[in-house]
Formats: sequence, structure tokens, C-alpha cells
Amino acid sequence: MRRLSYADRLLPPVLILAGLLVALACGAWIYHDARFYSSALGGRYVSDEIYYVDVARRLLINVFHVRGVHWYNWSGKTNPDYYNPEHPPLGKYIIGLSMLLCGDRPACWRMPGVLEASLVPIVLYLGYALRRRSAWSVIAGLAAALAAASAVSLRYEAAVAMLDIHQAFFESLAIAALALESPLAASILVGLAASVKYSGLFMVPALWVYPLAKGSPRRERVKVFIESILAPVLVILAVNAPIIAHFGFKWFWENSVVGALSWHTESRPPGPPVSSPGGWLVNANPFYFDYNTMIGGVANTLLQVSALLIGGVALVYAFAYNSWPASGAASLYSILAMYLLLSHLYIFHIPHLKGNQTLYSFYLVQLTPASAAVMGDLVALMGGDS
Repeated sequence: MRRLSYADRLLPPVLILAGLLVALACGAWIYHDARFYSSALGGRYVSDEIYYVDVARRLLINVFHVRGVHWYNWSGKTNPDYYNPEHPPLGKYIIGLSMLLCGDRPACWRMPGVLEASLVPIVLYLGYALRRRSAWSVIAGLAAALAAASAVSLRYEAAVAMLDIHQAFFESLAIAALALESPLAASILVGLAASVKYSGLFMVPALWVYPLAKGSPRRERVKVFIESILAPVLVILAVNAPIIAHFGFKWFWENSVVGALSWHTESRPPGPPVSSPGGWLVNANPFYFDYNTMIGGVANTLLQVSALLIGGVALVYAFAYNSWPASGAASLYSILAMYLLLSHLYIFHIPHLKGNQTLYSFYLVQLTPASAAVMGDLVALMGGDS
């Protein structure tokens, strides 16, 4: 009996480690492909790298006073006083850090995204596998990891030094924290996602779903609500502290808050191909970063549509049984609903909030960790591991 008892205690860690090897293999697969695509783009600026790389370099020189670095050629597409204030600076900090650690060249600008994309399946696996430390939890984690590995959006968008892949990485951490039923940690991580692009805040309603689905007492629901608002705001302010110290709070408020609100809530002039949030899921009018390699915002339609349908089952189950197999589902519907609201603000007839209908398919990478996590929700639900 002692041997059997020992075996019972040993089995969950062995299963978790075995599953982790599979998740690592998923990450290695994404890493290999993303590195290949990154190399295929060569030593040139691609798509919006002209903005984010220039600004990352400008922040290092003018805000952080970095000297003695061999700088790459500027893109020539941005003014000397342009700092991309419509997006928070965390993604640009990450690109800048890669310049310091690796060098100011395209392969280095893109490396953080490649690494982060390869970590997404591992993060999701651990979030689900450690929930209950059981066989079903491990299988749920594997389902999420394998689903993430199937997403071509992670590979393509990791290959380009843009912001969305960094946002998706922090959101995968927030989803994992929510799966582990830690709403405060999830709120902080949502703040980091929003410190890359403000649309990271679109996951906030998912945090409100958690205590409601669990049937938590009113005090707990209020606590989670306050944390979900306060923690992201404090994180965003902390990330912007160097910007505020350099330019002053007035500049930050007018450009990074008021200006960003105007930028994101109104349609932009005609230009690159646009598509609706529903269109992203079925690759309607995709946005390509580079027409030589055809790398761009491309979805795994089977994954995205399946997640959209399955997520509803997970949420219904969560509310019906006061359980929580719905971290991915709540996040997916929350993000999609907020994008739909953003593009249809005109129906409220609020002055200056006309709605932004110039949305691009590469935004769908923000949905990818949530869509993959829905597969973990499904397995957890099937196994009663919720």
C-alpha cells in the first residue's frame, strides 16, 4: 500500500513533465518556423517596422541617453520628433533592449517576437496543466499547446518587429493566470499587454466573468472588478514613467491618452487592406507585411472558428455549475466583443467617437492565445477537471 501511495503522489509530476516536453516541442516548432520567416525577410525594414524600430532607437538615444552603439540605418520614414505616442512604449522598449543585447540589426529586432511566440504554447500548457495537477489537466494543457502550435499567425507575426506579437505573449500569460484562478496576477499581466497596445485592455471584461461564473460572493466580485481596473492603469503608468519623466505629464496626457483615444476610435484614411473582426477569422482581405514572402495576418480558420463555437459551451458550463473551465472562452469573447464595439461606436452617436473601421487582419494574433486556450477549456470540461 505504501508503494501504491508513493506511486499516486509521483504520477502527477511525471505526467506534467512528460506533457511539458511536448509543449517544449511545440515551442521549438514555432521558433524554427518564425526564425525561418524572419531570415526570409532579410536585412530591410518590413511594413510597420519603419515606425516601431525607429522609435525604439529614438527612445534609447533621447530618453535613455544610450551612447556608443553602432546604429543601423534609420528607415527615413519618420520625423526626428516622432515617438508613436498612440501606442504605449513597452513593445518599443523590448525592441530597444534587443538592440542593446544583440545589436541594432533586423535579425535582432525580430528575435524577441520569435522567442515570445515560441513560449506561448508552453505558457498555456503550464496554465492548464498546473490547475489541478491531474491527468486531465495535463491533457487540457496539451490541447492548448498543440492548438497554439497550429496557428500560423504566431509564426508570421513573430517574424516582423511589430507590436502585436508582444501583446499576444503577455495576453497568453494573463490567460494562463486566469486558468490558474489568479485574477490579480491576470490583471497585472493585462496591464503589460495594454502597455504594448491599448487594445490589451480588451481582455478586462474576461476578468469580470471569472467571479460571476464561480458564483463568488459580492465582496469578491467587487474586489476583482477594482483590481481589473486599478492594476492595469498602474502598470501602464509605471511603464510610461520614463516617457513622463522626459516629456512631462502634459505631453503624455495630450498625446498618449487623449491623442491615442482619438486615433483608435476613428477610421483612418484609405490605404492598406482592412477587414472586420469576423473577417479575420476566415482570412477575408488579409493584411500582408511583405508581398515577396506573403507573410502577414493570416488565421488558422479551423482553430479560430472552432474556438468561437466551443467557447460558448465552456461559458454555459461555467455559469451552470459555478466552475471554471472558461479562461480561454471568456478572453476570446471579451476581445472580440470589444473590437466589434470599437468598430461600431457610431451607433451611440457620441461626439468624436465615430468608431474605427480601419482594422487590419494582423490584429488577429491577439485572439490566437485565447482561441488555443479554448481547446484547453474543452478538455477540462470533458474530464470534469474544472
